[in-house]
Amino acid sequence: MVLFHRGSWWPYCNAQLAAFARAADKFAGEGIKVVSVSVDDRQKAETLVEKYELGFPVAYGANARAVSAVTGAFVNDDPVCLQAPGFVLNPEGRVMTPVDSTQASGRLMPDDVLSFVRHLKSLAKN
Repeated sequence: MVLFHRGSWWPYCNAQLAAFARAADKFAGEGIKVVSVSVDDRQKAETLVEKYELGFPVAYGANARAVSAVTGAFVNDDPVCLQAPGFVLNPEGRVMTPVDSTQASGRLMPDDVLSFVRHLKSLAKN
């Protein structure tokens, strides 16, 4: 699971990240790992991790335009940041579902990811 977040200043991204942190046990039970990426500097990222007790890697200092060129993520121009897409990857790193959000709603949330991963696992058993 890869989440891009606008930055520590955006409350909707913070709420999303905190929700994923709260779901850590459920994710561990399903073998799901989470990582997040933003344009924040190191200090802001560390403060964010501490404040919301994020137990997953939070990458910082991303070049929004370079990330966009590789992933297709939308870039906000003022302030320059990544919008909030999320990607569920399979164990080989293939994108299983991309979800793009340029507003406060429409983001991947933990229950969405858990349901989707469980569905994929059920299909693999059949």
